[in-house]
Amino acid sequence: MIFDRYDEKAQRIIFFARYEAGQLGSERITAAHLLLGIDHADEDLIEGLLPRGRWEELRETLASSLRKDSKVALSAELPMSEDAKKVLHRASSESLRLGHGGVSSGHLLLAILLVPSPASQALAARGLTSQQVTDRLGTVQPAPPGMKSCPVTLLGAGGVGCALLEQILDASDHHAMGYRLSFELMAIGDSSGLIMKKAGGHFLDRELRQLIEQKRSGTPLLKLSASQDWTISPHHAIPGSLLVDCTASSDVTPLLL
Repeated sequence: MIFDRYDEKAQRIIFFARYEAGQLGSERITAAHLLLGIDHADEDLIEGLLPRGRWEELRETLASSLRKDSKVALSAELPMSEDAKKVLHRASSESLRLGHGGVSSGHLLLAILLVPSPASQALAARGLTSQQVTDRLGTVQPAPPGMKSCPVTLLGAGGVGCALLEQILDASDHHAMGYRLSFELMAIGDSSGLIMKKAGGHFLDRELRQLIEQKRSGTPLLKLSASQDWTISPHHAIPGSLLVDCTASSDVTPLLL
């Protein structure tokens, strides 16, 4: 069962998310209900990341947007929405990626931030980032036994390349839990050049989704790098990374040999 690795607070969050959904008259438990559940189960987590006044305003905004005319009976079965399912799976995969023994309220909050939904947008609009939550969870630990990371350099961030990035992002929890594998995008290239993080390391999920959105609007990568914490890579590929070619061009053939 997916909840076997959840600690007591994380399990209480699921309970209170169901309670909030019923009180607000929702027929499904969403990522927003999970966020409201965190407030019931772990006030210290919330207060350590957001000023209480800002959180109260966020809570009221979410509740107002979710509230229906009538409540749902406590005995009624409420299924998880698609974004809530993704949050639950992502919390488990983030726990594995960070080398933690189980899933806590912090992992659930991190997953809410990473999975696109009205809840993640509301948190981001109030200045909360996934890095802040990761820092609160503690220093990244070595991957648990059997967990492997695969650094990737992607050449060709066009239609095919962006579709591949989306597949990697959407299947990250499946890769982590099913295969104990994490794909980490170290550098991404298009016809304008190859970019990487200024501080090194891999691109965060939110950065990749932003990159996909901007690329589909026609913005070259090098123009994107000017407004981000990204830089032009001095290499044609990051040494030691898996080189994925989505260019359909013979110009990259020497890199593949």
